[in-house]
Amino acid sequence: MSPRRLLLPLFAAALAAVSACAGAPGGTQVPGGGPGRPQRVCQAAREPRELPAAAALLDSAGLVKGAADAWRHAGRPTGHVVFSLRYDPHGLNVRRQVIEHRVPPVLADSLQALAYAHRRTTPPADREWGVRLRMELGEQPALTVERSVLCPPALRDPAGGPFSAAANRGWGDVRDSSPVPSAGSAGTVWLRVSLDAAGNVTGVRVERAGVLRGSDAHLLAAARTLDFAPATEDGQPVPGEITIPYHVR
Repeated sequence: MSPRRLLLPLFAAALAAVSACAGAPGGTQVPGGGPGRPQRVCQAAREPRELPAAAALLDSAGLVKGAADAWRHAGRPTGHVVFSLRYDPHGLNVRRQVIEHRVPPVLADSLQALAYAHRRTTPPADREWGVRLRMELGEQPALTVERSVLCPPALRDPAGGPFSAAANRGWGDVRDSSPVPSAGSAGTVWLRVSLDAAGNVTGVRVERAGVLRGSDAHLLAAARTLDFAPATEDGQPVPGEITIPYHVR
């Protein structure tokens, strides 16, 4: 049996050791929906570190005026609309989606069109990022920028095998390794797995190793064979990363 096949059964023991870390404080448990839709803990996005003002994302004055007109035309219904907005590293608004509304659907669609018409380009960043925009309807609609909700990548295991118990509960973070490997992690290799928006593994690297480097190549190759559900931002697939510890005996 090859070293790679010998290492694969050790994944379960490694992941079980960190299952207690899966539910970070303040996380929201997202139930699984069958094969390919595992449970995981979702949290408010850490990026951007400082939320921008609504006026930095859109022509807020023009949007408020247009929204008030559309609201009056719709019969002045009480309610709100929440948009998910995503920006690429060049500052272009690449997604505008209504993710919640308490107004008639036709009005929500009109407000989404207005958000597109009044979009702005933001300053360049080192990665894509997203926020939510909440609009409370009225004679003078109020705009509030909120953090998006990110769900980390998770291992898919349709057969309900040994990976499900720990990995699919969302251990690790979409952006940052958590917790940081300790100096006493002898016998453990911590792998950082990068994924695209489809859940395909685009990169694997050793983040920290407490064992001989000779095993690294086999672990990297084994990690590339795993099947992941991608990270999501406000329900939409996005690129993400997760750190997985492998105990090597």
